[in-house]
Amino acid sequence: MVCTTGGTTSTEFVMPTIENDRDGVPTGIARAADGTTYVAGLGVYAGQSRIYKVGPNGPEAWVSGLTNVVDLAVAPNGDLIALTYTPGYIGNPPQPSKVLKIDPATKAVTEIPTGDKVIMGAGLDVNRNGQILGVSRSGSAARRRFLGRC
Repeated sequence: MVCTTGGTTSTEFVMPTIENDRDGVPTGIARAADGTTYVAGLGVYAGQSRIYKVGPNGPEAWVSGLTNVVDLAVAPNGDLIALTYTPGYIGNPPQPSKVLKIDPATKAVTEIPTGDKVIMGAGLDVNRNGQILGVSRSGSAARRRFLGRC
């Protein structure tokens, strides 16, 4: 994670390599209203994706045991929303993506049902009304979809 302030650039955080994974790949970043920054790491094998919390005391592995997290967003109520590419190792055909809600106080992870609308999720946003919007790939085309509410 790189921070730029007043023309000066500094490295704030380098994604760690996870055992049996190729490298630490940052895939999503979101900033909460309190200034906390969350960074997702992909982890290509089941259970190796992590979300790091970068606060005033530096980065910490905040939630682990996730799979293929590709994007993050913060809901109006402060919950962190995560989108997975696929819930298991990338296979053929890919399994539906998952949308996960993470309570910042307890770190409890719950799935937000999408009716398997998203295959190969690529991007995520939450609007001020709590509507979750996602982008998924279908062949060579990207599609924007309403995924639910948080």
